[in-house]
Amino acid sequence: MCFKYVNSAPIIKSFVRHYAATKPTSPLAFAFDIDGVLIRGQHALPAAKRALAILDGNNGFGVKIPYILLTNGGGLSETTRCRKLSDQLGVQINLKQYIQAHTVLRSIAHQYADKPVLVLGGKGETVRKVAESYGFRQVYNTLDLLAWNPSYMIGDNPESDIAGANAAGWKSILVHTGVYNPRQGPPKYKPTYETEDVEKAVLWALGQELRL
Repeated sequence: MCFKYVNSAPIIKSFVRHYAATKPTSPLAFAFDIDGVLIRGQHALPAAKRALAILDGNNGFGVKIPYILLTNGGGLSETTRCRKLSDQLGVQINLKQYIQAHTVLRSIAHQYADKPVLVLGGKGETVRKVAESYGFRQVYNTLDLLAWNPSYMIGDNPESDIAGANAAGWKSILVHTGVYNPRQGPPKYKPTYETEDVEKAVLWALGQELRL
């Protein structure tokens, strides 16, 4: 999703208060990154399964240790991700234990509920549905922008700028003033148009739409 910076500290504090009120006193707590720590690719690391089982009470201390999972990923609902992580890790991950990149937006949805917001990323209508589940009522994505006006992305990196624009259905223009060097061979992701610099890119796009 595309939004202004939101402080995630209140979300994490809410988790701490929840566990302080419902769990036995623990001398410590953990926050885990997910990819590369608990999950590699589509599979849980064996050590991660054992570690979480220990924290869930399978230890010699007879106590459950609180933990949360943090990720800068997103694009799916928290419910969907928690269900998948529970299956992968072999332990129950509930919503209070999972914070992803856009989870914090739920806390400010009431301020922007009736204002237009633009969401980016995900597949199809998935991210729009996530935003609507938070309480946003006027949610738009890149396909909406494309329907309103022809959209062009001018970038220098085929693997991010051009790939992203192509996936969104935008016209893409690759320039030679940055990451991509035409002497390295054809780009991995084919742009709509390729040119030397941003000025020529803009003039080409204007010529396409305004027939200059």
